[in-house]
Amino acid sequence: MHTANEPPPPLASSTTLSALTTSVTTENICTSVNDLLDLIRIMRLSVTVMGEERFQEEEVECWEDGVVLKEVCRETMEIEKELRELMGAD
Repeated sequence: MHTANEPPPPLASSTTLSALTTSVTTENICTSVNDLLDLIRIMRLSVTVMGEERFQEEEVECWEDGVVLKEVCRETMEIEKELRELMGAD
């Protein structure tokens, strides 16, 4: 310790490591935020380029896919129930 205000070596090294960690974390957060903003810009551009009609068509396709998925799940559950009944009957 050279002066009265200077922290002892272990505390100084811990402080330096904490400062470095904080700096790296801050850079990571900034990078992540920039990536998210880029994704938002790309999505907005995609919607603009596709046009409102195409966007609505994709919404309908997603809805139809959801309906089909529900139907497939229902049929699968029925088949599994029949299979359990057959396995229990043996």
